[in-house]
Amino acid sequence: MNSDKQEPINIIKNKIDDLNVSVVTKTQYQHLYKGLTEKIYLVNSLEDFLEIRNIVNSIQKKESIDYVITPTEKGVLTGGFIRSFFGIDGPKFEEALATTNKLYMKSKVNEFNIKTAPFESLSDLTQLEYTAQEIGYPIIIKPAVGSGTKNTFKIESREDLLTKQNTNIFDELYDINVPLIVEKFIEMEEYHCDAIINDNQVQFLSISKYLTPPLKSINGYTGSFIIPTDSQIYNRLKQEVYKIVDNLSISKGPIHVELYHTNYDEILFGEIALRPGGGGISKTISMKYDISIWEKSFEAEVIQNISSSLKVNKYICGWVGLPCKNGKLLDFISKEGIYKVDNRIKHIEQHYKVNDTINENTSSTFYLYTLYFEVSKEEDIQNIMKKLDKQYYIVSK
Repeated sequence: MNSDKQEPINIIKNKIDDLNVSVVTKTQYQHLYKGLTEKIYLVNSLEDFLEIRNIVNSIQKKESIDYVITPTEKGVLTGGFIRSFFGIDGPKFEEALATTNKLYMKSKVNEFNIKTAPFESLSDLTQLEYTAQEIGYPIIIKPAVGSGTKNTFKIESREDLLTKQNTNIFDELYDINVPLIVEKFIEMEEYHCDAIINDNQVQFLSISKYLTPPLKSINGYTGSFIIPTDSQIYNRLKQEVYKIVDNLSISKGPIHVELYHTNYDEILFGEIALRPGGGGISKTISMKYDISIWEKSFEAEVIQNISSSLKVNKYICGWVGLPCKNGKLLDFISKEGIYKVDNRIKHIEQHYKVNDTINENTSSTFYLYTLYFEVSKEEDIQNIMKKLDKQYYIVSK
C-alpha cells in the first residue's frame, strides 16, 4: 500500500488512546486495521448507502457516534449521507455531493459565476457523437463520479471518436453506474490547491503547479511543485479557492481543488474533492511546510484547534511519478541510479520490484517510483526532468 494511503490509518493508530473506533471497510482492506480496533464491519461496497446505514444504525444502538471520517474518495458521498441521516457533525450529504459529483459541482459553481469549461451530462453513450458536436472538439469524456484519470478519454475529432468506438476502449464506461460528463478540452496550465477547512474558513493552503496536466501525462512523467506565494498567479488562484469554499459552503476537512490557467489568461474551475491530494502531494507538503496534511485533516474533522505555525522550507519542493508498465518487470533503473541523476533529488519511494507481474489500469497515478526534489528556482526542475528523461528506463514483457 502506498504511504499516502497508509498515513491516515497510522494517524488514527497514534491517537487510539483518545478514540473508540469502528471501521467499515471491504474484505481486502481488513488487514490494514490490525491493531487499530476489533470492531471492523465488512461491506461489499463503500458506496452502498443502505448497507452502511444499517451497520451504523447497529453501532449507534450500542454507543454514540461523534465523528465520521472518510479518508478515501469512495467513502466521501456515503459519509455525507450517514452524517445527514443520523445528525452527526461534519460535512453533510449536499456538501459531499458537491465535492464528488462533477456534474453537480460544476453546475453549482456556475451559479456563483465561477467559470468552468463547457460541459454536458451524458446518460447514453449512443448520444456521445451528438453531444461532442454540440460542445465542439476536442472533448473529454469521463464518469461524473470518480478520482484520477481512470476511464477518462480525450477525443480529438469525429474521426477519432469513430475510431475509438470501433475498439473496446469505452467498454468500462458502459458498465459504470454513474452519469457521464462530456466537457470541452482546454489548452491550459493546471494547478492543484490543497487546503484545510475548519469552521467554513481556509486555515491552511498550499498551491502547486503540475509539471504537465495529468491527462496529458498518463503514459509519461506525472508530478507537481509548490509555487512560491510571491508568484504572479498565486493570489488569483488563492482568491478562487476562497470563493469556491465560500459558495459551496465547505464546512470542514481537507479539500483538493483543480484550477486551470488558460492560454487566454482565464482561471477556470476544474473540480474539487473532499480529501487530500494523491500521488506525492502529501509528502511534498510535508517537505515544504513540515506538517502532515493528513494529521491536519484529522484535527479539522474532530473539531480540534489547528496550529497555524508553519516551518517553511526556503526551497521549491516537488515530486515526480516515474511511469510503470504492465507485464513482468525484467529490469529498470535502480533507486541508487536515480539518486545519481541529480543531488537535488532528496527522497525516492519504490512501488514495484524486479520480477513483479503488473496488471494495472493505465492512469496518471501508475508509477514505478515517486521521487521528491528541492530546487532553488523553477527553471531547475526542467533540468532535472531532462536528466531523468535521458537515464530512466524500464523493461517488461
